[in-house]
Amino acid sequence: AMAFFVSESVMARMRLRSRRKKSFFLQEEFARADAFLENSVKVKEGTLMYTSNLKDPVWQQRQIILTEKDFAIFLEGGDRSIDHIPLHEIVGLENVDDLHKRGVKLEMFSDNDREAIFRIATDSNGYNSGHAYHFRGFSATKAETQQWIDVIKEKAHIARKRWKRAHFITRLQEKISRFYNAYFTQVRSG
Repeated sequence: AMAFFVSESVMARMRLRSRRKKSFFLQEEFARADAFLENSVKVKEGTLMYTSNLKDPVWQQRQIILTEKDFAIFLEGGDRSIDHIPLHEIVGLENVDDLHKRGVKLEMFSDNDREAIFRIATDSNGYNSGHAYHFRGFSATKAETQQWIDVIKEKAHIARKRWKRAHFITRLQEKISRFYNAYFTQVRSG
């Protein structure tokens, strides 16, 4: 009988992807807003409109708390976080108007609406499994949107640097494991 082996890196990615699907709310110690803030420095807080689908948008009001490490999303008036984005896992942050200029079809929005919407794309191997989030300012102005984009970009860049520094050995182990488990390496050494 032929055995089927799954490499460690594939298993690690599967564990990361399944981690998010296990529970709707964050871990209990970070779920409440006050507990979340005890462990972080609050950078910016505000109310934004959120939708997960730009093709058929249903905008929902959300309370946002941006910390040094996370972009936390709360129900308006609620004290439980419904989602969060680790800042080091943000791989794309842009104004939706920039997407439209590159050819993405968004005719259902006026120019002013497109300028007021921004998109956060996350790492496919991270906590949010590559999910894209769309937000617009409550007052729907380009200035408000640009302010959020600038602050998030700055904090995400800093968080990514800190995360890479803190997880250097782990990342090196993953790279070596991927190389060692690669078909070419196994054929050469086998």
